Amino acid sequence: MDFSDYVNTINAYPDRSFDLILVDGRARGACLRQAVRKIRAGCYVMLDNSNNPEFAEALAVMGAYERRDFHGIAPGWPPARWTTSVWHVV
Repeated sequence: MDFSDYVNTINAYPDRSFDLILVDGRARGACLRQAVRKIRAGCYVMLDNSNNPEFAEALAVMGAYERRDFHGIAPGWPPARWTTSVWHVV
């Protein structure tokens, strides 16, 4: 499956043009990597299900920024516990 169009949709917007970017759905890791240059300084990027091991490499991209995690259960996924992470990009 090719998600390149999905991942690159954000490139239609100028760098540093968003105050908040929410990353969820397919190809989250690739979307997170694209989001970094599109977020304004002082604003936020949020990644759902950030505790999923397949996102480890993408999380490293965000390592320089302040991170806050929110933990809880996901509807329809019991007894799974998920984490949503939010980065303050400065």
